[in-house]
Amino acid sequence: MLRRDRRAATAQLRALRDDSLQLGQIRERLREILGQMYRTKESFMNWTEARMLAARDAKFRAKLDGLLLERRAEVARLIEYVYGRLRIVPPLTPTAVAMGFNSLFEGVKLNMLCSPGEMTSEDAESVLALFVDSLMQP
Repeated sequence: MLRRDRRAATAQLRALRDDSLQLGQIRERLREILGQMYRTKESFMNWTEARMLAARDAKFRAKLDGLLLERRAEVARLIEYVYGRLRIVPPLTPTAVAMGFNSLFEGVKLNMLCSPGEMTSEDAESVLALFVDSLMQP
């Protein structure tokens, strides 16, 4: 399930690295992708359960680490692509920004699921949109 989920997410992110798209279109499509992820919880719950298992099982952790590395690398390639299009140097390495973005995404989603009264999916999407928008400002 995790590999299938990663492949689908990879395809969506790769489609954004398209020189025919305006940066505004990339930003809007990325926001749509994130919104879609926030409206469904099955995928997130699978990844969270896998992380819990990995904390207890070193053999499984090695496999999961490979998938997480691939996922982070795809986000980093998109970040590198966007900064290249903006013709600016990112404030951190694309890998570090991707790690921060993934951590923010997972933390906000986990908070929203555990304390639904504190944060709506609209609030969560707004937080991530702010992060995406700040990355895409020259």
